[in-house]
Amino acid sequence: MSSFFRLDEQVFFTMGGVCLLSLIIVIFRYTTDRPCFPVAIQIGDDPMIEDVSIRFKAQIEGGKNYSWNFGDSTQVSDDQTATTSHRFKKAGKYTVSVVVNGQCSDFETVTIREKPVISIAPLMPIIDGVPNNIAYLNVPVKFAEISNNGTSWEWRFGETSIVDARGQIAEYTFKTIGPKSITVTINGKPELVYHKFINVIEKQNEKNSPKANEPRKYLERPLVVLPDPQAPPLNNKPDGPAENQSKKEPVKTAPPITSEQLANMLNLVPDGAVTAGDIGPYTCGNLSIPVTFNGKSMTLTEMCEKLKRAKANKRKIKDLKVVVLHQEPGTNCILSMNITVTIKNWIGKKMDE
Repeated sequence: MSSFFRLDEQVFFTMGGVCLLSLIIVIFRYTTDRPCFPVAIQIGDDPMIEDVSIRFKAQIEGGKNYSWNFGDSTQVSDDQTATTSHRFKKAGKYTVSVVVNGQCSDFETVTIREKPVISIAPLMPIIDGVPNNIAYLNVPVKFAEISNNGTSWEWRFGETSIVDARGQIAEYTFKTIGPKSITVTINGKPELVYHKFINVIEKQNEKNSPKANEPRKYLERPLVVLPDPQAPPLNNKPDGPAENQSKKEPVKTAPPITSEQLANMLNLVPDGAVTAGDIGPYTCGNLSIPVTFNGKSMTLTEMCEKLKRAKANKRKIKDLKVVVLHQEPGTNCILSMNITVTIKNWIGKKMDE
């Protein structure tokens, strides 16, 4: 009997100890735990393109510290305020998350687009030793590209099918006579190509060429040819052979552009970074081409004005798609296009104003 009562006492004390420990844990969690209020990540109106600072804000009551993760292998950002900003170095989809007070969290997926090519046309290459666009057979000619936009250069001088020179300054000796098309491609981008025509002739007398023993006089300092501030962003139009410039005006052509690149440019219209004039080069200067905008017909200029009003009305574009309907054969000029725009936070709703 005494053994039986000793067992009951052990069970009693064990259960009492467990209850006391549970009570201590409950009291500790009650005194230290804080309610987790709903968190909502708000994204600023900044353009969602690479290498542009984008603002984020954690909307929550009672937030004291905020731990941000932007999903792009950068270090976690710890802030004392609800607002932060971040630059995404590459285009793509990223999951942005925030943890508030160490326990309340939210996440948002953002799509970062590539930065569109919006650049002033490359400045005219300086051709030293070729006055009036005339070069001499078997006499070296110096070329220089001074737009300050370039990091790499590919020169073609119209006599071979390969790249003849690389570098901002190039020198070439023509081996055949006749008109030559000089082409320089900047940064490896086909939309940043400049063409220039010169004529190669035989040297007729000493007055038309440097003396045999006289050193050539290159430009002591670069000659900067400033473009028209209103010039289109890309200039792919050759300036024609020198002897034909006064007889026939070159046909307008449009530089190549994809629908995605055009959509990237239009996404910058609400912020004023792009205007209808910047798109003009791709329509060969015609800003009145017909545009179907969410089912409504209008001109290119009217469409850009409608996009600008979107920001004034505090409407953020969620998605913008472009379909080029017609292009003129031979000139590549865009004649008409279809554009569909949807507004952020309005699922499936198109922008009407």
